[in-house]
Amino acid sequence: MEVVRYLFLFSLIFELEGVAVDSSQQKLLFILVDGLRYDYMDNANTPNLDEMAKQGVRVNFLTNVFPTMVPSKVSLVTGLYPESHGLVHNTMYDSVHDTYAMAINRNESYWWNAGISEPIWVTARKQGKRSGSVDYFGGFAEIDGVGANNFTDNPFANLSTKLNIAIDWLNKGTDVVVLEWKRLDIIAHFSGPNSTDIKDNCEEFDRNIGYLREQIRKLKLQDELNIIIAGDHGITEISNRNVINLSDFINLDDTLAYIADSPVAMILPKEGFLESMYSNLVNAHPNMKVYKKEDVPEYYHYRGHYRILPIVAIADLPWMILANGTDVGDHLADHGFDNQELSMKSMMLAEGPSFKTNFTIDSLNAIDMYELMCSILHLKAAPNNGSLANVKDILSYSVSSAADSRKDDDDTSAANVSNIHTLMYPVLFMLFLLLNN
Repeated sequence: MEVVRYLFLFSLIFELEGVAVDSSQQKLLFILVDGLRYDYMDNANTPNLDEMAKQGVRVNFLTNVFPTMVPSKVSLVTGLYPESHGLVHNTMYDSVHDTYAMAINRNESYWWNAGISEPIWVTARKQGKRSGSVDYFGGFAEIDGVGANNFTDNPFANLSTKLNIAIDWLNKGTDVVVLEWKRLDIIAHFSGPNSTDIKDNCEEFDRNIGYLREQIRKLKLQDELNIIIAGDHGITEISNRNVINLSDFINLDDTLAYIADSPVAMILPKEGFLESMYSNLVNAHPNMKVYKKEDVPEYYHYRGHYRILPIVAIADLPWMILANGTDVGDHLADHGFDNQELSMKSMMLAEGPSFKTNFTIDSLNAIDMYELMCSILHLKAAPNNGSLANVKDILSYSVSSAADSRKDDDDTSAANVSNIHTLMYPVLFMLFLLLNN
């Protein structure tokens, strides 16, 4: 009888340790809310998001990369600064192909293969997992010939439609899905960040997240699926009172290319005009800092790519740099400013077996999100600028063990085993007492 008791106890130990092995098969749904400012959810009635925070993690301030616009979307899923992944502005000039990146040619592979970019859906597929992109920026593109297993490219589809697609894929075996919802950003541009429209749409978003969490429970995915909701930037009010007109200081006919109509402008002068154009701009306006590309401050991480043009101008918040004019049109708000500005910051929520519960942290950096995703999915991360150590406090397991496990996909996370043991000891003790009665 004693032998049976001990065999029972040891079998229970091994069975519980097997749970830790299963933890390497976690799934992930990453929801990007375009323009989700740090304070939006606090100014609306969001019971489902509040409950998600109680069951998981809330990050009050998420700092995205500079410039706080399209490049932030790419940095979130690659862990790379724009100077490394090559998507450096909302609109870009590519001197190699002598063309601008506009909606008509954004699917061309050269926009996505001019850096070391490897988004999470490519990393996952390269390592034998299934990935999907629901309207995520760039999710349709192949990186070095590899793309997501499934993707849709309908950015303006209803959120409920997007969520149903993601749930269906995850339920049918997809390991990671990235999803983008654009409506908040569009509304903020035209109605302002403090408008009733923003509040109403935050509450609509909340209802959709309530539906998502209900479906996850109904499909019994809650023990394997992790959800991250994050924004790519904030936004601030602008007006025609705060406009810098480049044409007041330089002749645009002396340029080969220029990017403007945002807080960040870039200029490629014609041959022989670089010094004079820089001289005319460098002290042109007290609310505009002008640099030669190689002199852009290091903390911006914004000088190491050929698509960053030789002259870079950065406006103070809330000033806008226009190429030729003083009218910002019907935009009431914009973004792209210094990523340390409060109004440019976003926020993040996360829930699932990989995250702590009822845990709030003041701030994280978006550059670390790719490493976080790789850890959850038990993937070896591609070269990137982030660090898993920077997000360790929100995880339910040890960072060091997670990092070691990514070196060999067959390894078991020792941290998860340790967590199981912590819960197991009192259970085993009670069983031992019962068996000896």
